[in-house]
Amino acid sequence: DISQYGGRDRQVPLLQLIDRTQARRLLAMGAAQDFGVDFHKFSAKGRPASWRYPFTLQTLMH
Repeated sequence: DISQYGGRDRQVPLLQLIDRTQARRLLAMGAAQDFGVDFHKFSAKGRPASWRYPFTLQTLMH
């Protein structure tokens, strides 16, 4: 339930600095035919209430 994690008003910092190498890699990933994110591995299901969604660009690129 989203209300357990700060509700709709929860703010997550989305902007972050990346360097040229990371930018090129991210652009290449988006252009790939099989690009996608498996959000199941980031799921809060079965985790403690204090758990926070660890999704960042660094996580995406690994």
